[in-house]
Amino acid sequence: MLLAHSMPPLALLVRLALVLFAATLLRAQDGRDVGVFRRDAAPVGGKRLAVVVGLDEYASLRRLNYADRDADDVARELEAIGFAVMRMRLDGRDGAAKPLTATSVLTQVEKMCRLAKGDGTVLFYFSGHGFEDTAGRTFLCPYETDVQKLALTGLDLEEVQSRLVASGVRQRLLVVDMCRNDPSKSAGDRGVQLQRFAKAQGTGLLFSTAPGSRSFEPEPGMKDEAGVVMQNGLFTHYLLRGLRGEADRGGQAKADGLLTFREVAYFVSEGLTKLSMKYAQCEQEPYLRWDGTAEDVLLRVMAEPVVLAPADVTVLPQSVTDRSPKSKYSSRTGHLRDQNVWRPNIEAGLRWLKDHQDEDGKWDCDGFMKHDDAASKICDGQGNAMHDIGVTGLALLAFLGDGSTIRSGPHKEVIKNGVTWLREQQQENGLFGTNASHDFVYDHAIAAYAMCEAYGLSGLETLRPTAQNAIDYLESHRNPYSVWRYQPRDNDNDTSVTGWCIMAYASADSFGLEIDREAMKMCAQWLDQVSDPSGLHGYTRQGEVSARKPGDHAVRFPTDKGHAMTAVGLLCRMFMGQHPEDEPVMNAAAGLLLDRPPVWDDAGGSIDHYYWFHATHALFQMGGRRWSRWQGWLGPAVAGRQHLDQAKQNLYGSWDPKCVWSEDGGRVAATALLVLTLEAPHRFIRFLE
Repeated sequence: MLLAHSMPPLALLVRLALVLFAATLLRAQDGRDVGVFRRDAAPVGGKRLAVVVGLDEYASLRRLNYADRDADDVARELEAIGFAVMRMRLDGRDGAAKPLTATSVLTQVEKMCRLAKGDGTVLFYFSGHGFEDTAGRTFLCPYETDVQKLALTGLDLEEVQSRLVASGVRQRLLVVDMCRNDPSKSAGDRGVQLQRFAKAQGTGLLFSTAPGSRSFEPEPGMKDEAGVVMQNGLFTHYLLRGLRGEADRGGQAKADGLLTFREVAYFVSEGLTKLSMKYAQCEQEPYLRWDGTAEDVLLRVMAEPVVLAPADVTVLPQSVTDRSPKSKYSSRTGHLRDQNVWRPNIEAGLRWLKDHQDEDGKWDCDGFMKHDDAASKICDGQGNAMHDIGVTGLALLAFLGDGSTIRSGPHKEVIKNGVTWLREQQQENGLFGTNASHDFVYDHAIAAYAMCEAYGLSGLETLRPTAQNAIDYLESHRNPYSVWRYQPRDNDNDTSVTGWCIMAYASADSFGLEIDREAMKMCAQWLDQVSDPSGLHGYTRQGEVSARKPGDHAVRFPTDKGHAMTAVGLLCRMFMGQHPEDEPVMNAAAGLLLDRPPVWDDAGGSIDHYYWFHATHALFQMGGRRWSRWQGWLGPAVAGRQHLDQAKQNLYGSWDPKCVWSEDGGRVAATALLVLTLEAPHRFIRFLE
């Protein structure tokens, strides 16, 4: 069976330190500790020293299988890249006369800091048991740890970090491999100590797992996604692979021979994500933070870049090396897009949308079937003719989400034609289309969102006025001191319309367009106003569920089948830069979404493409086991319901419009929204990280 370390956040901190410290090559010059330090490491950017701790055996805690080996292997790898390493075993097996204590470890940390001096790097790595006490402090476990007396017998991780900071060492890295799911603490408290850690300039922290989760050890003979038998804990397995050079991608298409901490950190994260898809019981996602320049620490300069097979290549999100506004969109091209498990479904959906685009560039909401082959069954599922603007925006977002732009990619002509049509529909006041329908602002907000992406991703300056005018219209529509609903400035507000507007504003801001930042503050206040501690986000007020139309709409589509407004609220909080560690309501909201998974039940009225789109993007950003669970449900509910029968060419690649809102958007909107849903794993990088 898989075993989990009883470890809190220290594991991640120690491992992060490991990677960051490797960045500055060190040669120890103090000769008083013969046999402890390497003397053949060339100095690069100051001395580099490491304290590496790991143990399997405990006086009263469950024995671990790999912690000792993990520490040994990490120590050897650090030495190989120029670190002077003190390998400590808390059970005394390093030759000490008696078992080492927390005090002994702190003494060694201080000693290393003195040797490194001000311009050096010190890395602290730990593998073993760990706990969090009721006050939120994180303790590593020495051999004789008593969980009832952690303050007396454990090693306080904050104390380790404090000693490192007080020493004045320029760069401090902590990499920690242990569980973070101590049952005595609520999940909402787990970010408190990390907040303190992250304040120290020049400090990097890498935890083996996210708050509230476990770190796993492999079963005997267990293989990773590349077929390699794992002989270390899961986290350390990928850490070692990364340090040996496999992480050298730099966000580029090819290796450059320079290995940095952030490259290793992202390599570990992506490796564990792939492993969790192979083994459902291994849901483990690293957690990392850095302050200052810690993420850029150079760990290794290789004589020759490591050459990997295509299946092994890990290309980092562009944001790791490119801090331009486009960075969060960089995952739309490269291996993340190509390795999306739903790649065939996405391509089939885009093909259907391409085949049903009008010559003038729009998607005809109610007349799309004019493009069907009369020799085969004609598509059904027409929508409302009033929503051509909105469904054209959704279709464009789907093509843009797959990596094409108006300048490049296999679908550039499709995008060019759609953008051209939208521009022709824009009025002098910036509105796309007309205000003939009561909910016209939905169509405009979606089209504005698409136009901002089309402009920003292509850099085509001729689109800038169109995108800016679209945002300006939204600002003129917004209620004074609040948000949006159907009519301009009528002091009526709702979460649904506001959600699309927030995403349009966030996109505009990413690409340097002008937005009213007070509007985003109003949006944040609105979401707080309509949400409660359970995580539920209301439609027009706290506790109110999603809207339904008059008549039997609510009977055919019961509101208790999903949490659409909560999904919108959670995703919008992320787009506005909020983080679950700072906003407990976000973790609660994610829990509510998992209580209402996507189920394609036509008779039961559970189909809600709008809900699934927002929830999928939000839970992908949350990551970890929450994303793994949701991703598993998407297969049968979405990918499994797509028309993929070659004998039905007119329908091939589309989805039936059985959704709660399909009478508005029809088959075009259903297909565009579900393509966008399946694009979630590559449409944006995980910007929460």
